Amino acid sequence: QAQRVAETAARSPSAVSPPAGQPTAAGTPSQGAAGDVATSAADEAAGGGDREGASAPAADPSAKAAYVARLRAWIAARQQYPRQARARRQEGEGVVRFRIDATGRLLSAELRRSAGAAALDAEMLALLRRAEPMPPIPPALGLAYLELDLPVSFMIH
Repeated sequence: QAQRVAETAARSPSAVSPPAGQPTAAGTPSQGAAGDVATSAADEAAGGGDREGASAPAADPSAKAAYVARLRAWIAARQQYPRQARARRQEGEGVVRFRIDATGRLLSAELRRSAGAAALDAEMLALLRRAEPMPPIPPALGLAYLELDLPVSFMIH
């Protein structure tokens, strides 16, 4: 039986920044933060809002934060700046929500906030498909799936 979990993962200053010293697709570190999708009281009352598929008691929050940071770095390493958007000097930051299963397979992805240009929005979704398979969820976390909101920045400097 899945239990509802509404905790926030540790947030980093760079949502989709590659490992230290590496530029993002925009050429500079992005300024967002990715975190778990919080479950609202209204979602709880309506019987919805499951954002994590817990199959065991809650794991150590630092282990989850470490996994989420690893997942963000994995995705960031695959970010690209769309040629068309770069040529038009289009910049922006959007948010994509995605869900992965325990094996790291992408189950769903949706645009939560537009980056302001169709090419940038399309890249946010394509980025998640390129990142597959993602690192599997560690068994110690006891999660069947994980859903995250991920801010993605596109800046030309």
